[in-house]
Amino acid sequence: MDEISKTSQILQILYLLTKNFSSIVTTPNDLATTDKPFERLDEIIMFIQEHAKEALTVTKIADHFNLSASYFSRNFKYYMGNSVIEYLNLVRLHEAYQLLTNTKKSILVISTQVGFPNEKAFTRTFKRIYKVTPTDYRKRLNGKK
Repeated sequence: MDEISKTSQILQILYLLTKNFSSIVTTPNDLATTDKPFERLDEIIMFIQEHAKEALTVTKIADHFNLSASYFSRNFKYYMGNSVIEYLNLVRLHEAYQLLTNTKKSILVISTQVGFPNEKAFTRTFKRIYKVTPTDYRKRLNGKK
C-alpha cells in the first residue's frame, strides 16, 4: 500500500472515530450542548462533510450555527486539532483521492468537483498533504515514472 493510500485511510478513520465516538467523551466543550458532549461538534462536522463541495468559509459555517467566526474557529481548532479550513481541505482531499484513484477525470474537473476554488489551490494542498502532486500521483498509479 502506498503512502497516499495510507494517508487517505488514516483521514477516513479519524473522521469515523470523531463521528461515532466523540459523544462518549465527558470533557466540557463550549461547542457542545449541555446534554451530550460534542453533539454540536458532531453536527458541525457533518455539515462540513455534507457541504464540502460548496464555497464554504469559516464565517458561513459559523453563521449557520449562530456562532461568531472567531469563537467558532478557536474552539474548532481546540477540539479538532486542525483549523476549520484544514479540516475542510482534508475532507475535500479524501474525495479527490478517491476520484484520482478510481476515475479518469482531469485534475481540473476533480478540483472543481470536490470544492477547491481552482486547480492551483487543489494541487498545492494535495502536495502539502500527500507529498506529491495529483498529476504525479496519477502517473505513479498508472505505472509511469
